[in-house]
Amino acid sequence: MTFSFWHRATALLALCVLMLSAAVAAPDAPAAAASSAFYLKPADAAWVAALPVEANAATQAWMDRIPAEVKARSDAYFEGGYWLDLWNWVWGLGLAALLLWTRPSTALRAWAERKLKRTFSWTPAMERCMPWRAGC
Repeated sequence: MTFSFWHRATALLALCVLMLSAAVAAPDAPAAAASSAFYLKPADAAWVAALPVEANAATQAWMDRIPAEVKARSDAYFEGGYWLDLWNWVWGLGLAALLLWTRPSTALRAWAERKLKRTFSWTPAMERCMPWRAGC
């Protein structure tokens, strides 16, 4: 069963609208996240004098000054980045599959060849840029 261009375009548009509506309907961030500014008390001379000489221990002493809820919020933000990378990869893979399976790239190339009256072929310049394809 083959689908026309308009069937595929309508399905793609419906998918985009569905994904956009899901993103818009997502719950808002908690109100606590709105006030992201926090301040550390300035280090007094006694605290600085009590700092250990060893770098790791001094770093840990500095990190101990950060409030626990601020550190937890920071950790949640940075650990969430892995999910963003995963979804970016999934979207890229989905877009590549869409381009390959629905063949719009072929139609775009054919349209460009008709408009430019020039075929896109493998050129010696491309062989210099991609030597691994030279034998193809």
